[in-house]
Amino acid sequence: MKTICNAALLGLVMTLTACSNLPVENADKRPAATTPDTPAQTADSQSQAQTLKQSTNKYQRAKTPLPPELKAQLVSIQQAIQDEQLADAARQLATLMAQPQRSAAMYVLQGDYALASGDSDKALNHYRQALSANPYTYYAHNRLAAILREKGRFDEALMHYNRALDAWAGYAPAYRNRGILYDLYLGDKQAALDDYQQYQQLQQLSEDDFDSSRPGRQINAWIADLKRQLTSTGDTA
Repeated sequence: MKTICNAALLGLVMTLTACSNLPVENADKRPAATTPDTPAQTADSQSQAQTLKQSTNKYQRAKTPLPPELKAQLVSIQQAIQDEQLADAARQLATLMAQPQRSAAMYVLQGDYALASGDSDKALNHYRQALSANPYTYYAHNRLAAILREKGRFDEALMHYNRALDAWAGYAPAYRNRGILYDLYLGDKQAALDDYQQYQQLQQLSEDDFDSSRPGRQINAWIADLKRQLTSTGDTA
């Protein structure tokens, strides 16, 4: 069974992603041998990823800017949650939510706190509040989908991953997590491969040393394994 874990802060001030491990039998394998992409294929992939990164970010376009002091509060609370200082996070959240100005980011933080406290149902409610405040909050869609997947509600999870990417097609974590859903739960290996590769290409644009990082090595192994599976069944070239 997969788990939901905290990740780094990006864009919204926080970008907790729904983290999952692929099957244990694949986790520590060396990548299977695959035919390297040609320079033309690599260039095409980079161009496509760049286009996705530059696509309209509906969340950013729709959100109301927050004053610097409020952003600082969000960062402080998120850090407390990541550090598992939940009592401190609860105290800061109470102060934050007492303010008249509310934003999707605040509700996402409440969801993150509930999730860190072990209450996934309450987290679901807060993430849905975030979407009521801004329906393009792809962070909330991504988190919601991960919880729904854990609850076995795969169709709903897929819907929220799709909505996350509709809000911004350049949001890499949603490709990774949707790929896991396709791979392990829906059995669509080709769709999973496509999503893993899209995640890989977007991350390569953002991080010069991505391929040598732990997430980079992991996704490379998953891609190689799926290519091997699809080739063995004759489903892909």
